[in-house]
Amino acid sequence: MPSAQTNAVNTINKTRQTMELNDKAPADAGDAIRDSARNILRVTPLGGLGDIGKNMMVVEYDEDMVLIDAGSMFPVEETPGIRLMIPDLAYVLDNRERLRAVLLTHGHEDHIGALPFLLEFGIEVPIYGSDLTIGIVESKLTDRDYQLFESVRQLRTVDTETVLQLGAFEAEFFQVNHSFPSSLGISLNTPLGRVIHTGDFKFDENPILGRPIDVNRLETWGREGVLLLMADSTNAEEDLATSSEIAIEDKLQELFEEAAGRIFFSTFASNTARVQQVLNLAERNGRQVGLVGSSMYRYTENAVKLRYVDLDWNNLLSDQDIDKGAPDKICVLITGSQGEELSALNRLSFDNHRFHQVRSDDTVIISATPIPGNEKNYYNMVNRLFRRGANVIYADLADIHVSGHGSLRENARMLDLLSPRFFLPVHGEYRHLELNRRAAVEHGMPEQDVLILEDGGCLEFGHWNRDFEPGDGDALLSRCLVREGEPVSAERIVVDGSVVSDDHGILNERLLLRDGGMLVCVVNYSARAWEMRGAPVLVSRGALYREEQRDFHDLARQAVAKRFAAMAGNPGTKASDIERDLVRVLRRICRDELGRNPFVVVKLAADNDVSDPI
Repeated sequence: MPSAQTNAVNTINKTRQTMELNDKAPADAGDAIRDSARNILRVTPLGGLGDIGKNMMVVEYDEDMVLIDAGSMFPVEETPGIRLMIPDLAYVLDNRERLRAVLLTHGHEDHIGALPFLLEFGIEVPIYGSDLTIGIVESKLTDRDYQLFESVRQLRTVDTETVLQLGAFEAEFFQVNHSFPSSLGISLNTPLGRVIHTGDFKFDENPILGRPIDVNRLETWGREGVLLLMADSTNAEEDLATSSEIAIEDKLQELFEEAAGRIFFSTFASNTARVQQVLNLAERNGRQVGLVGSSMYRYTENAVKLRYVDLDWNNLLSDQDIDKGAPDKICVLITGSQGEELSALNRLSFDNHRFHQVRSDDTVIISATPIPGNEKNYYNMVNRLFRRGANVIYADLADIHVSGHGSLRENARMLDLLSPRFFLPVHGEYRHLELNRRAAVEHGMPEQDVLILEDGGCLEFGHWNRDFEPGDGDALLSRCLVREGEPVSAERIVVDGSVVSDDHGILNERLLLRDGGMLVCVVNYSARAWEMRGAPVLVSRGALYREEQRDFHDLARQAVAKRFAAMAGNPGTKASDIERDLVRVLRRICRDELGRNPFVVVKLAADNDVSDPI
C-alpha cells in the first residue's frame, strides 16, 4: 500500500495546477506591483491562524524564504475518521528553490507533525531546532510510520548563541517558557528590520526545567527596534498571568497521598516538565513508575538521553509489574489525555487495552484540558473511566494543569519589552487572534499597526514610493508601510489512513452518514423500453425508525416511480441524469416527512444489471 506521504503528491499537485492556471489569467495592478517590487518583506501563514494547530508561517524577503514550524492538527468533530490534518504545502513546493531553511520553535506535534510530508516531496534544506526538538524530530522521521532515514542528515541543532545567515535573513534564537523545555522564539533580522516570532510562550520565573525568558535580550532588541512581532494568542481569553508549572505541585502531592491504589497519570508525552514532576512525586511517595503508550516512551527516551529528565530505565515497571505489583506502590505515566482514538488511556476506558484494565481502586489523573474542538472526545473518555469505577481527577475538578501559553497580560509584557512597529497575533482560532489584537490596541498600540490575518492571507512590508536605504535605523522602521499581499492556497489537507487529500466531499458524506444514516434506492428497468420492472427497492441504515418504514417506503416508491416515468420519456435522457434527479426527490421527501437528511444513493439497474448499488 502506498504511503500517506506518497499519496499526498496527487493532492498537492492538483492544488499547484490550480495555482498555475490562476497565474495565466491577466495580471491586475496588484500582480504587477508584486512582480516588480523589491525590498519587500512578506509573511504568509499556511496554518495556525484560524485553527488551533498545524502551525506554519512563511516569511519571505525578495528571493529568500524561510518556514517557521511545520505542524499537524488533531481531527475535529467535522472530520470523522481522519487521522490528522496538515497545512497546504503547495505554495512552499512551488517556491522550493527560494526556501533556505525550516526553523522549529519546539517539538510539539502542532509544530513538527507536517515535517515528514514536507520531506517526502524532496525538500532538502536544513531544519533547525533545539536539541530536544531535533531529537524528537529524528525519532519521528525514523519510526515505522515514515522511515525517512535519509532526511535525518538535514537536521541541525541550535541554541540561544546560534546566529544563522539564511540569504537575506539573519536568524537568532531566544529561550521561551512553555510546556516543552528548550522551546525557542525566533528573531529574523532583515534589511527592513527585525521580525520576532515568539512561538508558544509564557513567562515563568521558576520553571521546572530550563531557564526563564531572557528578558534583557528582548529589551535590547526593543531598544534597537523591532519591525514586526508575531505572538502566541492561544490563551488570549485569559487576562491573569499564566501560573508556573510549579504551582500545581502541592495539589498533585495531595492526590498522590490520597490515592489508595494505582495512579494512572495522563499528560501530553511532550510535556517533559510535567513528566519530570510526576517522576519526582512518585519517588517522594514510594511509587515505582511504568510508561504506557508509544509516544510516552519515545519522548521520555529522548528527554532522558539529553538529560532533561532524570530517570533510571532499569527501574521502570514492566507491563506485568503494573498489573501484579502492590497497587499503592505503582504510578503509570500514560498517553491519551485528549481521548485520542488509539491512545492508551482511551483504550483503557473502552476496556480493550491489550495489557491493562481499570480497577475500582485506581486513580486516574488527567493533567490536561481539552484542545478546542476536541471536548466531546475528552469528556466521553472521562465518562467511560468513571463507568469503569476509577476515581477520575481532571482539570475541571482540581488545579492539576497549567497552560503553557501566555495570557493577555503576558502578551502586553512582550509588547512592552519589544516595542514593535507592527504586531500580528498568531496561533489561535479567530476569536483568540481578535482578542489579542484588541488587547494590544487597548495597551496603547496604534490600531492601524495591529494586524489581523488568517491562513492563506499575506501581508507585505516595504517602502514603496519612498526612498529606501537598508540599515537606516529608527527612520527605517517609522517609514515602513504595510499592505495586503496576494493570498495563497491554504486548504486543510487531511490524512486518512494511507491517503492524503484535500477532497472535502468525502468528509461531507461521512457527516451525512453519521448524522442522518443512509438510504439506498435500486430501480430495475428495461433499457430498451425504459420501463420500470417491479417496484423500487429501498434499503435504509440508520435513517428510519421501524414505525416509520412502511409509510415512508410507500410514499418514496410512489414518488420514485412517478419521477422515473416522467423523465424516461424524454429523448436523450441518460440513466445518470435520472439517478441524480431521484436523489433530489428522495432527499426532499426525507426533509419534508422526517425532518432528517440521510445520505441518499440511487442506482438504476438495467435489465440483468445486478451490480452493487452502493
